[in-house]
Amino acid sequence: MVHDRVTQTDIAARAGVSVGVVSRVLSGRGDVSQQTRARVMRIARELGYVRGAEPRGRPASSPGNVVELALDGFDGSWGLEVVAGASRAAAKRGLDLVLVAERDEPGDDWAERVRDRRSLGVVTGLMTPTRQQLEMLRDTAIPLVVLDPRTDPPLSVPTVAAANREGGAKAARHLLELGHRDLLVVTGAPAYRFGRERARGFIAEIERTDECRVDSLAVGWSAAEARDGVLPAMRERAASGRPLGVFCTSDLFAAGVMRAAGAAGLSIPRDVSVVGFDDMPAFRRLSPALTTVRQPIREMAGAAVELLAEMIDARTLDLPGREIATELLVRRSTAAPGGDVSREGSRQS
Repeated sequence: MVHDRVTQTDIAARAGVSVGVVSRVLSGRGDVSQQTRARVMRIARELGYVRGAEPRGRPASSPGNVVELALDGFDGSWGLEVVAGASRAAAKRGLDLVLVAERDEPGDDWAERVRDRRSLGVVTGLMTPTRQQLEMLRDTAIPLVVLDPRTDPPLSVPTVAAANREGGAKAARHLLELGHRDLLVVTGAPAYRFGRERARGFIAEIERTDECRVDSLAVGWSAAEARDGVLPAMRERAASGRPLGVFCTSDLFAAGVMRAAGAAGLSIPRDVSVVGFDDMPAFRRLSPALTTVRQPIREMAGAAVELLAEMIDARTLDLPGREIATELLVRRSTAAPGGDVSREGSRQS
């Protein structure tokens, strides 16, 4: 935890500059040499300075109780779920939530916009801040929580994600309990952090069982690419007549697998059992209904805002991250090899 009583005057005295210079550096404004800026920032970190913690209160330019949610897009079902969960958690905490879009424009950086608005903190979703962005936020003492990052952040930063590895293990146990011993994992290319964890959890659970075979296949990030990538394996399966259990690290891939199975003349779930991951609304209309591991997106977004609020209250930039439990939803896309359909509607936490 940082100290409460460190002021800009303390920093100025240690750095050998005026309070005005310190103020310009900490606000990210003004004409200050890079050397002076680096020295002031280093001393502020060493002293444990927290922006807005001086006895006179937060600067008049501060937005008060505003926190920000930065995403690479708000137009999909994932983004809508995140906004719903984050806004509800912010309201419970008495915080105002501002939405920040990542823009693919030169010279327009979301972290700079957050810094310039001097918000209390920020949650990012499905994108990994760069080292420069992380250092910018840390230098101005703005807490950050990363929700469901695609890659590991370059610096230590609290993250909130689904229990992806355990979710993959739940999918494996389900297929094993049905009697499947010939298995396939379908992952994405590029392989994001959450997909890797899901696949690792699945494979680790399968490897606990003797006489099992598990293969892996990476496909592009669309249902069409997944269909084309899996189709050769489905045709081979049709020729051999051997039943197959498939775990897809995304419902998107599961949709492609189901199309490929149909194109190869295979029946789901008699010939091929398919388990997805996410339970996104867009894929709940698949036929047969998809067995999947539910990712609790609203709960994850709410937990990210709650963690951010705790960091703000504690005046710290570092708290342990959190994992939110998943749930296996058993529907009609899985069954015993060549046997009856799984009991639809059952849930396994």
